[in-house]
Formats: sequence, structure tokens, C-alpha cells
Amino acid sequence: MLNFFRKNAAKIGFILVVFFIGTMFSGVLFLRGTKGAEKAYKQRNLNSSEIAFIGNLPLNQGKYQSFLNMSLGMLANAKDIQRTYPEFMGILQYNAFNQALNYTVFLEYANEKNIKVSSKELKTALEDVYTKYKLKNKKELKDLLKKNNYSYKQFLRDFKDDLKVQKYINGLTLSIMVSDKDVEDKYTSVKIAHILLKTNEENDEAKDQDVLKGAQSIVEKINNGLSFSQAAKQYTDDPGTKEKNGVLGWINIGDTVEEFEYEAFNLQPGEMSKPVKTLYGYHIIKVLDKKVKKKPADFDLEKEKQALLSMKRARALQNSIQAYLLSHKLEISDEMIRAYDATQKGDFQTAINAYQALSSKQPNSPAPTYLLAQIYLLLGNTQEAKKVLQKAELLGDINKSISIPMVNVELGKIYLKEKDFKNKNKQFEKATILAGSNITLLKQLKVIFESLKEKRRVKVLNKKIEALEKKETAKTVKKTGKN
Repeated sequence: MLNFFRKNAAKIGFILVVFFIGTMFSGVLFLRGTKGAEKAYKQRNLNSSEIAFIGNLPLNQGKYQSFLNMSLGMLANAKDIQRTYPEFMGILQYNAFNQALNYTVFLEYANEKNIKVSSKELKTALEDVYTKYKLKNKKELKDLLKKNNYSYKQFLRDFKDDLKVQKYINGLTLSIMVSDKDVEDKYTSVKIAHILLKTNEENDEAKDQDVLKGAQSIVEKINNGLSFSQAAKQYTDDPGTKEKNGVLGWINIGDTVEEFEYEAFNLQPGEMSKPVKTLYGYHIIKVLDKKVKKKPADFDLEKEKQALLSMKRARALQNSIQAYLLSHKLEISDEMIRAYDATQKGDFQTAINAYQALSSKQPNSPAPTYLLAQIYLLLGNTQEAKKVLQKAELLGDINKSISIPMVNVELGKIYLKEKDFKNKNKQFEKATILAGSNITLLKQLKVIFESLKEKRRVKVLNKKIEALEKKETAKTVKKTGKN
């Protein structure tokens, strides 16, 4: 359970930056999503081209594409990196997916709360846009939007949504404060045992009350003589602590959800809480021990408070997202994102199935096949990985422009383990040839060969890279001289 708490505790710490209005606007204006994202879906359609559904709510595709393009736009050599490491695109897509997921849920919350954007608020925000992009009037804005294949009408709808999301975030976070005691708690660790009674995910008030009464009954039994450890073994719904007398272990501020922490850090060793409600159910918490860590020599109370404030605000947003996801099933339709999500969660069979489906959809591309091989390598299934990599190599041989040097590197590594030095050398040589005169690719291969202690290849690559860089420098000097 503690691992589960910790895994979810820092998921969206970056969220305050992501939803700064200027950032959101930049994405909307220059990095448009697909036209399909403009269509509002009233009913769920599993056969549609939607990337994912949260319950019946489709993921905002326009925002997904904006976040993805924003990431790609910051990388001048994204294409080269993607060709060397196909996983790279999966990472970018997954990050964009999570950002779009957060945005989609926040917008839904804003709509549920009937948050509106007044004409005055819209006008003020638009004036900021005119200033930022040095636009004189609405006509210049429309012209700029037109160049980006973006209608003014759609822009206003999207921009209002951004403002609504920002208002929701502000309402949720700006009232959060940090005290000196909160900072003291940051330097305190507590050893915890707990009993968890899970609540249902359908927000059924009657069932919730039944669970609460059950938790209160357990507290009463403990007060009447039942040991906490015995009660944990008998009643807890947390499988991770059931056979450990309910012991979670040592926790620090930021490790668990806020309601749980608030109670835990206000108890003294030996004390037990009343039932505490969190996203996961009702907890009965017992503090077993407490220790205070020494503050660093450069301790600055105000800086510590500011850092803690950022964390608490991010956590409030995270809890908001988590609450929605607990009551609305997330289903990912996009195979690449589904595979990456499954890999992150350790669900390797789902990842394998997703990459196989993607490979069937893109039969001429070596990328899905290469990514499938990575899962087999992760699982230690070298022979299956080898078979799949050989298929990816063949696809690259058919079309050299989409060949992936890392396919040959991975095959070379396998042959090295098998002590098949002839094929190992052949694969490493092929990877170098495929990189051609692309300095980025060659440098990445150099790092790989250094890690494999392939000194001769590193030496050859160093010479090649040096020669290419001299050539590039000469071109730049010549061009500068002409100007």
C-alpha cells in the first residue's frame, strides 16, 4: 500500500507550470490538434479514432496533439533521436497523454462546477495575447490563426476552455497555505501501521456510511482490548500489510495522501486515530514511532515554505485527478500509449499485445517490432527478442530510410552474449553504416559502444565525428563570410 501511495504521490508535480495560461495559449495557437478534436462527442464510440476514454469522456485530442507538438518543437534533432531510439516517441506520446488527461479531467470539473469566463476576463486575457505576440488588433490575430489553419471561432472556444481550467486550478490551489509547523513536519518521519477499509468507487453514500460504521466498530473493539495487529490481520483490505500487522513503515511528508498525513503527523507514538477518509477508503492509523531529522546548515525557512507550498498545491491537483480516475475507468485506445502505460505499470502481457497490434497496423515499419523486442529483453526472453529483432532488421533492409541502427546494436549485444563474435561485429558495423554522416546518430552510437567497451569502434567513430564536425564548421564559416 505504501508503494502505491508513493507511486501516485508525485505524478503531476509539474502541473502548475503546464497550465500557466501563456503556455496553454502557445500550444493552442501554433500547435493545433486534429480537426477531429473539434467535434464534441455526447456518446462514447469505441470504434472512433479517440485516443482514450475516461469513463464516457473522450480525451481532449486537440490538447494531446498540442502538448506532443510542443515537446517535439523544443527538440531540433527529434527525428534523429527517434530513429536511433524508437522508445523516445513513446515517452513523448505518453507524457503528452498524461498532460492531456489532466487537462481533460480539469475541464470536466470546471464544467461540472459551472465555471464561466466573463466577457471582461476574456477581453483581458486576449489583450495579454495581443501584447505577447505583438498584434495590433483582432484582424492580425485572425490572420495569424489562418496561417496556422485555425478558425477564430474554434480558437475562442479553446481559449475559453483554457481560462476555465485555469480558474478551476486557481480555486483549488490559491487558498492553500503553509505554516511553520508544516515545515517542521517535513523534517519528521513517522512509523505507521494502518487498517484500511475500502469504499466503493460508485460514490454510493449509503455504502460509504456502512464502511464508516464498520471502521468505527473496529476502533471500538481495539479500545476494548483487541490488539491493533490482530485487528489489522482480521479486517484490513490492504493486502500489502495484512500479514505485517498493518505496518506500512516509515513515511515522510509527500509520501502519502494529505488526509492520511495530516492525521499521522498529529499523532504521538502509541496513539491511534479515528477513521480517516481518503480516496482509497477509511483508514485507522496508529503511530508506532517518530523521529526528527537534523536540518541542513543552509536551512532557509521561507524557501522551505515556498517549496512545500508548491508540493501541496500540486498534490491538491493530483488528488483531484485521482478522485476522478477512481470513479471513472480509463481505457486507452492508442496502441503505442497503451503499451507504454502497461510497461510503466509492469503489465508486460498487455504491452506485448499492444505492440503486436501496432505491428499489424504498421506491417512495413520496424519500430513497433523493435519496441516489442525491448519488452522481451526486459523479461529476459532473449531468444524471442532475437527473433523479433531479426524481423525488424529485415524490414529496415527493405527500406533503408526507416531502418533503426538500435536494432543492429541490440542484435550485436545478443550475439556478444552468445560469443558469436562474427555476427556481433557484423551488426555493430551495420549500425555504424546506417548512421551515415548523421553526427547526432554517430554520437549516440559512440556512447553505446563506450558502454560496451568497444574501444576500436569508439576510435573509428571519434575520427568520423571529428571530420564531419570540421566539415560543418567550414560550411558555417564560408556561409558567414558570404554574408
